[in-house]
Amino acid sequence: MPSPMSPVVSATTLPLPNSPTTVVATPASPTKITLTWKEMLQPGGLAIANYQVYQSTGGAFTKIATTTTTTYNNMSLAPNTTYSYQIVAVDSALDDSAPSNPISSTTMPMPPAPANLNPGTVAATKFTLTWQWTAAPGGLPISRFYIYCGTTPAGQPQVGTALNETYTYTSAIAATTYYCYVEAVDTGNDDSPPSANLVITTAPMPNAPTNVVATANGDTKVTVTWTETVPQGGLPVANYKIYRSTTLPVTTANYVATRTTLSYIDTTVLAGKTYYYAISAIDSSQDASPLSATATVTTP
Repeated sequence: MPSPMSPVVSATTLPLPNSPTTVVATPASPTKITLTWKEMLQPGGLAIANYQVYQSTGGAFTKIATTTTTTYNNMSLAPNTTYSYQIVAVDSALDDSAPSNPISSTTMPMPPAPANLNPGTVAATKFTLTWQWTAAPGGLPISRFYIYCGTTPAGQPQVGTALNETYTYTSAIAATTYYCYVEAVDTGNDDSPPSANLVITTAPMPNAPTNVVATANGDTKVTVTWTETVPQGGLPVANYKIYRSTTLPVTTANYVATRTTLSYIDTTVLAGKTYYYAISAIDSSQDASPLSATATVTTP
């Protein structure tokens, strides 16, 4: 006789995971798009183990990442470029959901180069740069500017950072040609292309006054006179500093007065003493010349 049949047993397979929903792709910078989505658990389904992120730039979708969270930052993208995405949910048994509906987003443009780079005040040991900058449509706002200056037209070092469209370089060398350019950096830390090079030649340092003469007009009065000599291309002289000592050498520690004329009357001397005078010219940007030759006088 045939064996009796076992009882009939039925089983229902678990459902596949649902596709992620509410996928949002937000451009965060010229090189970054942030993706977010919502998990949709299938009733009676397994827990989600991870999500697979697929990307396309117009052709087939390619998997670019696996993440266990419902957000992903797609980095190192091309600026001003459209990317499409789909998200696949993978459950704990490694079953894949159907892909989410595709979503597209376009990265922001890179910041444009600063324009109209021009010199402001140019002195012997400093100069000012000004420029203009406007964000590209849809681009990020400005964070800062990097300033590059050097004595060759390529490979200039960075010499400063500015928060607005002007910068004064205070470490220049007199009578020297500089090549400068500026880069803009947006709030996503993206650097613009460089501006055009600007060529600047600093002014020479002021010349020391010449023909310094000290004359005793009495036992307590000395008149000092000198001649102004402005170098070619130099800035005008704003004033003169007078230095006096009873010993040599005369140094800038022996300052006694400032004058805008070519003479100085010293009424603080004593009778029967020898004095030494030297003069320094100060130009309109406050650059100081070397001390002049020393003039000597002895009061009666």
